[in-house]
Amino acid sequence: MDKSNFIGNCNVIFNKQQDPEVIIYVALSKTHQSCLDLIVENVGAGVAYNLRITSSKALPIKAFGFQLVGNNIKYSDDGFLARGVQYFVPKEKRTQLWGQYAALKEALDDGCVEITAHYDGHRFGKLYAKKFHSVSVVDITIFMHMATSNSQFELISKIQNIEAQLKDTNRKLSDISESLDAQTQIKEMNLKKRVWEKNS
Repeated sequence: MDKSNFIGNCNVIFNKQQDPEVIIYVALSKTHQSCLDLIVENVGAGVAYNLRITSSKALPIKAFGFQLVGNNIKYSDDGFLARGVQYFVPKEKRTQLWGQYAALKEALDDGCVEITAHYDGHRFGKLYAKKFHSVSVVDITIFMHMATSNSQFELISKIQNIEAQLKDTNRKLSDISESLDAQTQIKEMNLKKRVWEKNS
């Protein structure tokens, strides 16, 4: 490999290490039982600017129920899916509560949609922004036989209860600590008073 090719390859690797990379995928909702979330995430190392999202079909949002008919289907016309994101940092993630499987499948016809993320990225030493786009094929039919487990939500509930108990315990310990500090101060003042009275 000659020197120019080596330098060129190094530049490609360096640029890749600082480029943004936005992906879009579906996951079981952690907050709503029997629902799916649509997630947009920057898994790259650079900031994605002027992120906007397009799709091969209109994207339904908050599609609940087992049957949707015509005008009852609500599509994304607000929020980050419709308006985009001006500044999307590395590891940042945006989550949209998407809906239930049956309603989404009906709204998407065959349960599959191609979603494209368009965004800019600034490279070191360059005065101009590079245009990027990444295509994600979202197929919700993979969730057809995957029921959201009650245990997941029971676990979240237990964790929330533990957090509440810990906060309450910390508050009580703080009160005890303040009480002990006050008692110590009173004892010190009484001791100083006795010493002063003895010496006077």
